[in-house]
Order: sequence, then structure tokens, then C-alpha cells
Amino acid sequence: MFEYPIGYETIGCVAMLTNPKVGSGSVRHAAEEAMERFGVLGVEVFTFQGVDLQDTRRLTRQAIEDEYDAIVVCGGDGTVNVALQEVVGTDMPLGIIPAGVGNDHARQFRLPTSPESAADIIYEGFTTTSDVGKLTDSKGESRYFGTVACAGFDAAFGNRVAGLHLPTSKLGYSASVAAEFFNMTPRLYRIEFEGLDEVPYIDEEARATRIARDGQAAGSGDSLVLERRINLAAFGNSRYYAGGMMVCPRADHHDNYLDVTIIEDASRIGVMRSYLGFRKGTHLDYEFCSSYRCRKATIELLDKGPDTLADIDAYADGDPMLSLPVTIESVPAAVRFIVPAP
Repeated sequence: MFEYPIGYETIGCVAMLTNPKVGSGSVRHAAEEAMERFGVLGVEVFTFQGVDLQDTRRLTRQAIEDEYDAIVVCGGDGTVNVALQEVVGTDMPLGIIPAGVGNDHARQFRLPTSPESAADIIYEGFTTTSDVGKLTDSKGESRYFGTVACAGFDAAFGNRVAGLHLPTSKLGYSASVAAEFFNMTPRLYRIEFEGLDEVPYIDEEARATRIARDGQAAGSGDSLVLERRINLAAFGNSRYYAGGMMVCPRADHHDNYLDVTIIEDASRIGVMRSYLGFRKGTHLDYEFCSSYRCRKATIELLDKGPDTLADIDAYADGDPMLSLPVTIESVPAAVRFIVPAP
């Protein structure tokens, strides 16, 4: 068992990462409000933003080396993801001023949407230790993520959101779902699970349906290989993605497991039903939904069609990450987040 320490840090000087391309001006306004509040609290703020991804990561590494009291991200899940690549495995606390579209990291940690209130929480300095997920492709390149990694319909859906340039609300998400719904084609995937654990929160009928579909009952610690057509597969370090949809509603970022939700080769009505179920997390017992818990999984697309990135990329934290096949694993107790005190 891994330890997940909690505690308080004294916050007097922070480095704040912003991404002005996110949120149609909301990031700038949120940063200004947070900085004003930090000033009232007596917290010194150094702001930074890179010219591109690599420059941003370089500046984040430099901020860690300069030993600020915390790295603060003012932005959305994609910007948090950039910071994660550098803070994983360090003692540097990570605070969040939510200012993106989805804000699923912030939602998972019950962070307020008000920049001033989020700044207050960072100043209070209560930290919790969290797992992260890790994606590794066939070339050995790796990326960390904090929320959910996905492939299939939901990755196509994310790809369309990025192309719509509708950053101000959930309109982009709804529009992308409608568009992908009519283009949806189940694909043949191979998924290999390692370090399985029983799923305690599905009913016996759903469990029996999954075992019949898999052709075996996998026990704790077992491996399992699936090869079949599915609409989507989501691997949750935490429960939320796509702006509050609970695709993995019982995922726990303190247990060193990935919760996996697979929507099988269902009809369009079935997929739309699952999408509606994601909003409240009520889909796990649907007959076309299969649930697993594992330490590690490898997913590969076997029938590459004429589609582009939507079919061959794994998405995580709302952004395209690496091309399939990828191995996805839980990395225990990897990051310290600043969160509301219990």
C-alpha cells in the first residue's frame, strides 16, 4: 500500500502559469483577479507563459528549480496537464485557478470557480497527494494525465471540440457529440488488462453480462485480453471528463487503480443513452456498458479506417496525447495538489 500524505504548506511566493489562448479572455481576467487577491494576502506572484508547449514545460521546470512555494495554474485542464508533466515525482505543490472550459481537475478537488476564492485556498496551503495516469506509446514516449484517458467515440468527440473553437461554454461539447453521433462507427480494438481488481459497485446482472461477454471471470490480480468492436473506452484516474461528465463515476485518485468504462458495439440510441448517463454517472449497469478496474492496460486499434486523428489518438485531460497503441497505467501518490481543507 502506498501512503497519501496530507498537510499544510506556507505559501508566500508562487509561480503562476497562464495560457491566454484558453477561455476567450477568461484566463486573463481570472489571473488578474487571483493576483489582486494574492496581493491582499501578501503572496508574491511571478507569472509565466511559454511561446509553445516545450517552452512552457521548460519554464515550469525552472520554476520548480527556483523553489517557489507552489506552482499555480490559471487555466483549464490542458494547462494543468502541461504542469503535471513537470511536477510529477517532485515535492512541488500544484494549485489551480479554474479558468478553462471543462475544469475537471478543479471539479474533482471541489475547487471554487471564483478566482479570489481559489486564491484563498492556495494561500491556506492544504495539500493532498494524488495518483496520476501515465500513457506510453510504442516508441516509449510518455505523458501523464490527471483525469481520464480515452479512445474511440469520446476521442473523436474531443477532436471535434478542439476544431469547433467554442471555448466559452458546454456548447462546444454538445455540438461535437451531435456531429460525431451521426458519423459513429464502432472499431475493433484489442485491450489487455493487467492487475485487475473486482469492480464492487456494479450490480450482479451487469457483472454476469460482462463475464459472459468476456468469456471468463477475471479475479484480483489477473490479466485479461479483449478483442472486439467497441464505441469507446475510458480509463479514469478520476471520475470527470468533458466538462463534468462522470464517465468513470466511482474512480478514486487515491487507490492506485484505473477505473475503466467500455461502451460496447451498441446502437446509436444506446450510445446516446450512455452519453446522457455520463452526466449523472448512471450508466454503469447498462447492458452495453462494461466496467473494469486495473493497474495497467494496453489498447490498440486493429481496424484503422479512413478517419484521421480521432481514431488513432488517445486523448487525456481533454487534449490529444499519443497515437495508439498506448499503455495506460496508474502512478501512485505522484502529485501534491493544493485543495480545500477537509
